[in-house]
Amino acid sequence: MKNASNDSTIRLYLQENHAANDVYPYIDAEYDRLRLQACMLLGVLLDDNTIRQLKIPSDKLTQLYFESIDCAHKSVNKCYKRVPIHLLLKALSSLVHNDSIQFTITTSNNYFDYLISIIDDYNIIYDILWTLSFNKKLHEKFNSHEAFFKQIRTLADQPKIASDKDVARSAEGTLWNLTDRNQVIALPDQPKTVDQQNLNSEK
Repeated sequence: MKNASNDSTIRLYLQENHAANDVYPYIDAEYDRLRLQACMLLGVLLDDNTIRQLKIPSDKLTQLYFESIDCAHKSVNKCYKRVPIHLLLKALSSLVHNDSIQFTITTSNNYFDYLISIIDDYNIIYDILWTLSFNKKLHEKFNSHEAFFKQIRTLADQPKIASDKDVARSAEGTLWNLTDRNQVIALPDQPKTVDQQNLNSEK
């Protein structure tokens, strides 16, 4: 079912028929691989309404994802329970569209920093962070990572140096969300607007 859900038509069918209701109990399965597959399937099926209706604890679901991703990242073959890390991250990229999951990441001291720490290894994290950048409550966490901020600025200004066009697009989108749309894009230690620059020159 997890593989089938990658097809948009089948995924829509599963969502319309409330498949998440049947999948959710399996996140407590004793068999680790079954629990992991259930989490991944929920990642592409859930929306905020379903999370509330099923009373799914977003902190528990988020923890299961990040623990699985960390185990896969640390493994030699980049898999956890035979599930490749790129599939885990792809499911997470769908899950983070939910406000309740974003709230968990916002209130955690670890999840956001962890994504930043492994971003150079997995391009899809740029897409995950782009989604998270729409949440203004996370902007403080973004701005605390100066090296990352400079990195996406460089990728946005010089998209040809990006490893692929999706990375450049995500970097540009993230930077756009993190800066005032009416201002010249600038790093925190630089003048932020043309008006500010002119004002400073007049002093």
